[in-house]
Parts: sequence; C-alpha cells; structure tokens
Amino acid sequence: YSGGVSADLWDACLAALQEEGRIVVRQRSLALSDWNPELSQREQDLLARITEAYRTAKIQPPDASQLAEQLGERLEGVASLLPVALEQELLVRITGEMLLHRDAEQEARNLLVEAMGEGQQLSLSEIRELLSTSRKFAVPYCEYLDATGFTQREGNQRSLR
Repeated sequence: YSGGVSADLWDACLAALQEEGRIVVRQRSLALSDWNPELSQREQDLLARITEAYRTAKIQPPDASQLAEQLGERLEGVASLLPVALEQELLVRITGEMLLHRDAEQEARNLLVEAMGEGQQLSLSEIRELLSTSRKFAVPYCEYLDATGFTQREGNQRSLR
C-alpha cells in the first residue's frame, strides 16, 4: 500500500479491524467480514462441480483447460471461479497452475505424517508412491511442503520439520 500511510500503521489498522471482526484478511485479499461474492445459481453449481473434480483428482489435479473440457464448460467460466474457490479456501494453490482440493491436500499431509513419524525420511520417489501420483505433481507438491515449513529437504530425502 502506498497511499501516504506507513506500512506499520497500515498493518496495525488492518490487525485492529480484523480483531474487531469487521474485516477478514486472507492471504491475497481482504474483505468486510459479511461480504461474499454474489454468484448466480449456475455459477454456484459450477463452483461445486469444480471443487468436486479437484477433490476426486486428489494429488493429480487438472489444469484449468483440462477441467473445463472434463466438465464440458467454457474455459473462461471455469477460470473465473477458481479465484473464488481459492478465496473460500476450498482449493489450495501449490504453484501458479497447480491447485489441490483442501481435503486432498490435508489427506496427503496426514499420509506423510504417518509415514514420516519418528524421524523417518522419504525420498521423492517414495513420497510419489505413497501419494499415488506422478513425478509431475509430486515434485511441486514436495517443494510446496518445503516452502511452507511442513517438510525439510536433506539431499534426496525429506523429513517432517
């Protein structure tokens, strides 16, 4: 923000409004606490179909064009609802293009916690097999877990942080 207010003052104002419950601060946006995007019934139905497709895909998610084709919808309609799904925290952004359903992402974390308990280390290949996915998805997912502090990479092995 560059409206003539210091970053510290801006952050303090946002924190106070959030603490009072007047706004919701999300990772990439903020909104009044009672604001929701106004979606038509058709958009709500499509959003539900989109999130279900991601839930079913688990750790092998489609990209937007694949999803549009799978659902028999126009790419523009699907692409316009992905930010809504992210804002509503139905989906989690792993990379620019790779999105996962929040339940699939949590399920993957649970599997990793179980497999990596008591200091156990796993290779990328072992993680890929555990999650029943391909290298195409395992690599960015593992990098995401490293970046968020869930795992740490030590050579070719990863362990829980």
